[in-house]
Amino acid sequence: MVVIIENRIFDKPAFLRLFAESFSQGFFHKDFLRFVKYEDPLQAKKISLKWVGAVFRWDEKITDAKTSPRPTLTIQGTKDNIVAWKYNLKFIQSKFGNTQIKLVENCGHELFNESQEVRAMVFSQIKDYLEQ
Repeated sequence: MVVIIENRIFDKPAFLRLFAESFSQGFFHKDFLRFVKYEDPLQAKKISLKWVGAVFRWDEKITDAKTSPRPTLTIQGTKDNIVAWKYNLKFIQSKFGNTQIKLVENCGHELFNESQEVRAMVFSQIKDYLEQ
């Protein structure tokens, strides 16, 4: 089995390692990482092929979707290694021409699960956007 993600080709073991390592690479707040890894009853420990298939179907669907003029806010951590965020930001801009992009330096994928300081900043950005 060969899987292509973010324009990289993975054989099956490398693909599975990519997901297995996501606990250690994607989250920077230690308490949250410990909770997700050991205590969260809703956190999947394995990823089914049905889920992977759904991701590919979603990608096709969103790629074919029409552009939207609706204003949007995108907040992205610059240390996110769960998604191809640089590519995704360009894609979001192509689908939502009226989007504001806010980058959060040195933060990962789960911005709401970072430090209290980061969460406060992210919530402030959302509040400011909604009050415009």
